Amino acid sequence: MPIIPLSSNDIPRVSVIMGVNRADPFLKLAIESILNQNFQDFEFLIMVDAGCPEMKQQVIELSAGDSRVRILESPAVGGLAFALNLGIAESRGEYIARMDGDDVSRPERFEEQVRFLDENKDVDVLGCKVQLIDPTSKSVERSYPYFQSNRDIRRVLPFRNPLMHPALMFRKCALLSVQGYKYGHTSEDHEMFIRMARNPKIGFFNMDKV
Repeated sequence: MPIIPLSSNDIPRVSVIMGVNRADPFLKLAIESILNQNFQDFEFLIMVDAGCPEMKQQVIELSAGDSRVRILESPAVGGLAFALNLGIAESRGEYIARMDGDDVSRPERFEEQVRFLDENKDVDVLGCKVQLIDPTSKSVERSYPYFQSNRDIRRVLPFRNPLMHPALMFRKCALLSVQGYKYGHTSEDHEMFIRMARNPKIGFFNMDKV
């Protein structure tokens, strides 16, 4: 599928945010899995730890000059939460998709998630089932617990995280309503989900698709 460069006047539907702070052997696969999505109307914001200049160069090379990629430097002292908040602040899309440098997204991911959010205005945080894999990309038997409905997700949130962070797509307005992430060294995602759940108008859902 040909890639159509975004002009300065184009506003992408989706902004993908990913923080990078180490030389991960899976980073190439992670970036390629985003650039090769069936749904192409997105920008890809990669926040690179400012203390790792060699990582910035690696990300530049892996991006292969793709005009949808924007590389930002994030202060090392801020941790992941600061990096993700920087990505949110710089994003232009209606939807925010999370991604990590050691995960792989199937090519239909954005297409399916955008369609679902367009058709279900009561959902603000959308996840899905995931397949856990080993370092050679082979499936492993262990599974990530699955809770689908807003009610079930809210029921277990105080005790465990039922949302796989790098597989999520958010409405940007929902993230802004809670002022984004607060802590960046442990469970920054779970902590934010609990704050989001305090607002009964914010809806959660996990799609029954990997």
